[in-house]
Amino acid sequence: AAEMKSEATEDKKHLIEQKVKASNDEASKQVQQNVEQVAKNQQVILKQDNNRTQIYSSANRDAPLKVMLYITTHMSSLHIWFLKSCWPPALQNSLLLKTSDVVVYLNPKEEEREEAMNILRHTFRDQNLTIHVRDNPGYQAGAMSALTEASREGWFSGYDWVIRVNPDVIIRDDSFMLDAMQNDPNATGLLIDCKSSEETPRIHTDFFAVKPKVLPSDAFLNPNLNGTAEMSFTNNIREAILEKGGHRWIPGAAPKDSICRAGWKRTVKETHVIHYHPVMEGFTCPIPF
Repeated sequence: AAEMKSEATEDKKHLIEQKVKASNDEASKQVQQNVEQVAKNQQVILKQDNNRTQIYSSANRDAPLKVMLYITTHMSSLHIWFLKSCWPPALQNSLLLKTSDVVVYLNPKEEEREEAMNILRHTFRDQNLTIHVRDNPGYQAGAMSALTEASREGWFSGYDWVIRVNPDVIIRDDSFMLDAMQNDPNATGLLIDCKSSEETPRIHTDFFAVKPKVLPSDAFLNPNLNGTAEMSFTNNIREAILEKGGHRWIPGAAPKDSICRAGWKRTVKETHVIHYHPVMEGFTCPIPF
C-alpha cells in the first residue's frame, strides 16, 4: 500500500511538473508573439539567435546591435518604487530595452547594498546584468563619476550604443530611438536639451544615448567639478557629436522651463522619455506605454 501511495504521489508530482512546463512554454510563446508583433508594427529588423531576441541595423544584418542600458542609482525609496512598478512594463513594451545589456552603477548606503542588488536582480532577471557597487560622492559628483569610471575602466567598449538613465526616467516609447539606431547611420547621439531658448545647448544627463566609438578616448575623464553634470557632459560631447551634427533630439522631451528634467511640465503621452514623480500608491505604474 505504501508503494502504491508513493507511486501515486510521484505520478501526481510528474503531472504537476508537466502542467507547469506547458504553462511556462505557453507563456514564453505568447511573449515571443508579442515581441514579434511589436517589431512588425515598428518595422524593426528582428532575429532570434540562441533563444535570445536581437535587433539589427539596416546597414549590417549580420551582427546584432549591441546596446548597453547604463543605470545610475543610490537606491532611494523613489528609485526602488520605479524599479518595482514602472520598469517591468517598460521592459515588456520596449524591444530596445529588453534586448539591451544592463549595467548598474550602484552607490547606496553600505547596509542597504544587498537588498538593492536583490531588487536589481529581480527587475532585470531576463537580461545580462552587471552591477558595480561604489561609494556615493554626492549628487552632481555622482552623476559625473559614473561616466568617469565607465570611461576609465572601458565599460562602454564594444557597444554600438549606450543609453544612460536614472531609474525614475522611463522610456515609454522607443520607436524614434530604434529607428535612429537602425536606419540613421549619421546619428551618434539621441539627446534632450535643457535650454531650448539659447544657442548653447545644455544636454540632459538623466537621459542620453550615444555611440561610444565616436567619442575621444579621454571623454569624461576630466569632469568640471565646479560646474553642473549637464555642462560637463555637454562639453565632453560637443566636438565629437554636437558640432558634427550627429545629434538627434528626442521628440517632445525638452522641458518647458529651465528645470533640467526630461519631459518636464509636459503631459506624459506627449513625450517619448519622461522624468516623472507621481504619487506612489501601491506598485501600479501610472505611465502609459
